[in-house]
Amino acid sequence: MANKFATNLAFIILICFLCVSAVKNQPQEQGFGNFTGLFNNRAVETQEVEEPEVVNEFEHMQDVKKVDKTIDISTAREYLKEIPLSGTQMLALTKVKKISPYLNTNKKIIIYVTNGQGSDVEAFLKEFANTRNHFASSSEVVFLPRESVWNIKEENIKNSHDRVVYNLQKDCGLFCVIVPNQEKIVRLKGSNVNKKTAQIMHVYLTN
Repeated sequence: MANKFATNLAFIILICFLCVSAVKNQPQEQGFGNFTGLFNNRAVETQEVEEPEVVNEFEHMQDVKKVDKTIDISTAREYLKEIPLSGTQMLALTKVKKISPYLNTNKKIIIYVTNGQGSDVEAFLKEFANTRNHFASSSEVVFLPRESVWNIKEENIKNSHDRVVYNLQKDCGLFCVIVPNQEKIVRLKGSNVNKKTAQIMHVYLTN
């Protein structure tokens, strides 16, 4: 009888040890400690997601004014080059048949290219037609096609007079304005002509 009691007691103690061991080895997520995590998860699930407020930062700004892209005279002058004419050069111009009749007047003598290849030249001629129409009845300017004014080639230079005229021809380029009463040539700084060239010179001539 005593042996049976001892056996049962030992069996009960063994079961207790096994229960204690099982509790110690149980993951922390299980048991009472898990109630807190479960509660937190439910709180996250039930929390409403607030949509971010979209703020229009330009809502109270006034409409942006359009930029005036018109070329003014001060801007035009930045692209212009003035070449003073010496007495020798002015004398040489009196020998140029197309120019000489206007040297003793207040007219601006506009020498411009009338033919040439390329889209830039074509754009120039199309835009410059507006300037010619603007001054159609004006006594302030005279338009001379470049091809009818200059006819000297370097290989045809015979004397110092020809050399002066040839250099004036080079200074004028494809487009220039001779201002006799101020003894100067006004031209663009570049050697090419295009639509912008015509626009700049139009501003210069009308101011």
